Amino acid sequence: VVANEDGSALISKIDGQISFRDGKFHVNNVIVIQGDVDLSTGSINVQGDVVIHGNVRAGFTVTASGNVTIGGLVEGCQITAGGSVVVNRGMNGNVTGSITAGKDVICKYMENANVSAMGEVRMDSIVNCDIAARGKITVKTGRGVIIGGTVRGMGGIEAKTIGNFAGRLTTLVIGPTPRFIKEKAQIEEELGRLQKEIEDKISAAAKILREGGLVGIPTETVYGLGADGSNPAAVRRIFEVKGRPQDNPLILHVTGAQWLPRYCADIPPVAYTLARKFWPGPLTMILKRQPTVPNETTAGLDTVGVRCPNHPVTLAIIREAGMAIAAPSANTSGRPSCTTAQDVLEDVGGRVDMVIDGGPCSVGVESTVLDLTREPPRLLRPGGLPVEDIERLIGHVDVDRAVAASLRADERPGAPGMKYRHYAPKAPVTVVTGAPMNSA
Repeated sequence: VVANEDGSALISKIDGQISFRDGKFHVNNVIVIQGDVDLSTGSINVQGDVVIHGNVRAGFTVTASGNVTIGGLVEGCQITAGGSVVVNRGMNGNVTGSITAGKDVICKYMENANVSAMGEVRMDSIVNCDIAARGKITVKTGRGVIIGGTVRGMGGIEAKTIGNFAGRLTTLVIGPTPRFIKEKAQIEEELGRLQKEIEDKISAAAKILREGGLVGIPTETVYGLGADGSNPAAVRRIFEVKGRPQDNPLILHVTGAQWLPRYCADIPPVAYTLARKFWPGPLTMILKRQPTVPNETTAGLDTVGVRCPNHPVTLAIIREAGMAIAAPSANTSGRPSCTTAQDVLEDVGGRVDMVIDGGPCSVGVESTVLDLTREPPRLLRPGGLPVEDIERLIGHVDVDRAVAASLRADERPGAPGMKYRHYAPKAPVTVVTGAPMNSA
């Protein structure tokens, strides 16, 4: 066996037999053993699958993050697998042997062993075993007998014959065990506590927004710095906290297309077509604005950007607050956008009233911005939704020159991300061009 200094194996396939005492065998991939395994108080630890074509004998342990498959007989060992355990012949646990599986356990026959499976258990016969499965226990092929021991199957138990072993009666338990009922109650209690905690935070965030405050909110793209989009004073606080240029418009976040008439005018049918396909999601549509949308939100433009974020917490906050939330990315202008609540706290945390932790963002870049006041529609900013997906739905989309070149100082951006520096880290960045071999 070729091994590292720490004893972990460098090879993943062994054609012969493994036989040693008090040893540990570690593999970081998949181990395939063609012969028998004869260990005494040793162990095999694999970050992957274990496949043993021969027999497994003596008291040892097999631990695998994946599946364990054994082609021969198993005697007196302990097997733990994150996936399924398959023993093609059978297992005699000699009382101390056990199988613990994150999925199913499939075995020809089982004697004197303990088995715990998160999935189903399928065997030909069970003799004097303690077996528990969250799924169904099926013992109906071959002899199809259960003799002695205790068999618990939450998904039911099916067998041809039930008997006893050396005078020991067979105990069958169908449905939840007392331990499972207790664990289920504990989980439900914890879920209830977490649900109330989330609801309390949603109510608190909505109250802050209604009172003109600022809240860091999670979305699927990046975290946003949210305020009441119809409150000029609250919107001005966004610009102050971010250090955002006054001619850089904001995006209104709503819960769906039904909100569009409240904030937008002259809405083309294509807007509803896009909303049905891509909302909630990383698409911002530029539309003519209603007079109720303040100049502070649109940077004085006669248009407004609107999108429906794909995050349940923020959607719940919008519904609870009863308003569209104006929200640029929750970072100091010019800095990289925040994709975790911790990022927000480190950047602007001391200057906002609340930050909601909704987990890391699944997309990680800003939304795609599409101007629907033009024909054909025009891409103002690439983002989380590929323009190719949009074109497959509505046809050709023009691309604004600001996507490839910066706007002049005297030009007004029609959407965020068109004019000012974006994604700029603190550290200097060196870009190396050319073929990899030359740069190396």
